Amino acid sequence: MKKFQWLALMLFSGVAFKANAQTNFVFSCAKDDTATCTSNCITVRAKIPDVHAQTTEYVVNPSSSSSCFIPAVGPDAPGNPTSLTIDDKYSTLIEIPFPFKFYDDPTPYTQLLVSTNGYICFDPAEESAFSHYGILAGTGGFLSSTSGTPEDLPSTLYDRSVIFGPYHDINPNTSTSPDRQIKYDVIGTAPHRKFVVSFYKIPLFKTECEDSIENTHQIVLYEGLNVIEVYLNSVQQCPTWNEGRSMVGLQNYNRDKGIMAPGRAASSEPWGTPNMNEIWRFVPAGGPSLFRGVELYDASGNLVATGNALGASNGDLEVEFLDVCSQSGNNLYVVKSKYENSEVPGTFVYGTDTLNIFVPDPLVIGSVNVTNVDAYGASTGAISITAAGTGSLQYAIDGNPAQSNGNFTGLAAGDHRIVISDPTGERCPFDTTINLTQPPPPPCVKVRNAFSPNGDGINEVWKVYDDRSCISGKIVVNVFNRNGSKVFESRDYQNDWRGTYNGKPIPDGTYYGIAEFILLDGRKFKINTDITIIR
Repeated sequence: MKKFQWLALMLFSGVAFKANAQTNFVFSCAKDDTATCTSNCITVRAKIPDVHAQTTEYVVNPSSSSSCFIPAVGPDAPGNPTSLTIDDKYSTLIEIPFPFKFYDDPTPYTQLLVSTNGYICFDPAEESAFSHYGILAGTGGFLSSTSGTPEDLPSTLYDRSVIFGPYHDINPNTSTSPDRQIKYDVIGTAPHRKFVVSFYKIPLFKTECEDSIENTHQIVLYEGLNVIEVYLNSVQQCPTWNEGRSMVGLQNYNRDKGIMAPGRAASSEPWGTPNMNEIWRFVPAGGPSLFRGVELYDASGNLVATGNALGASNGDLEVEFLDVCSQSGNNLYVVKSKYENSEVPGTFVYGTDTLNIFVPDPLVIGSVNVTNVDAYGASTGAISITAAGTGSLQYAIDGNPAQSNGNFTGLAAGDHRIVISDPTGERCPFDTTINLTQPPPPPCVKVRNAFSPNGDGINEVWKVYDDRSCISGKIVVNVFNRNGSKVFESRDYQNDWRGTYNGKPIPDGTYYGIAEFILLDGRKFKINTDITIIR
């Protein structure tokens, strides 16, 4: 699978790709492409975020696969400490180095608070205050951790202007995790920076759960695009507290708008495991799109194609690149998309997304050994065929089920189609036809390939047999000229054709004849032959 990174310099397979010096976005992972065995040129499709200018509404992208999980910054690396060591506590106000729009809150935010319970808040009134931890709506209209109904967003039971990433009751005041930390980092240069809040190995609350210390996750804010990402490395459950529930989502200041990741709501079945490696992206969906174009580059930075946008859904744009031609093997490309910076008109943010296109190699034959049929009408022929190279291959003959080797015995004379295929799809199938020959038919059947109907009494007719005693039933013959037109036929041939058509002699020359008959032992034969007429 491919891995997507928005970096100043992309490094892969020992090749450096020089992206825009201020790129800083992370794509979700998607399926790679494979060219067909009939053509190494394909239409390449990819998905890129469809970011809009206004944050009045959001859509949430599906999570990426775990193989593409690339945190914005190492959550275990040193950063700016929040000094949060008390359970259920908000931090002091932390400066964001760029204005960040959130929902339809009146003005962009330049400060935020970090909660010990896995979320951030933009409401300055909560500075250093108690940070709630319950997820169940109790009968008294409050959040409880022991009984009640799971409370989804939006809800006035939760604080204003919050990003839950995820919301669950964790406790940095527990010493069971000596490496725990809650920190923030600023990555990149203006006007393309990221503000990252990281929770690293924070234990769950409650005595019986405080040894669950793998809780590690990040919340990332993007300058200029107002995109929010939640990285879930590990999320654990405490079944005896909050019913083991947690939540990923957003809520505005008025607490009348909210959105949650699918399957990650408060009311969802309890979820979370160590090393789950999920990414959820909340993309602004209000106002016009900020998308301004997309291009495809090869690994050396050469422009391959300019893409077309096909349509948008769920915060994604599907784009395509026509007639991308690749060489055999793995071909690494970079999808580079362009967005206008909503805060600085006329400036742009570029993103890069690595894409692998695989072109299968053709199978090459290593050896072919043929044993022809040793008696007319027998099934004693054999073919042994092997492909060059290594790996497990499948061999099939005449449409029969495939086998693991290319040894075929008990074959009759005639054409045999052999197909060799690679189950991994890394090499294209090899398709060939091999003909097995056989000795002539017995003394009683002898098809002549020439006769001389000139009236001298010698070799006047076309003979296909000397003695009919070994033949059962009728002999069917057809004769054609070089243009494929039939000049003679008989459903019961008696060695009596003298080279005429409608009672008149046909021109001297070479014709094509077919004789079909059945021997007394039940074997059927069809003999093809040239026929030369010389008068």
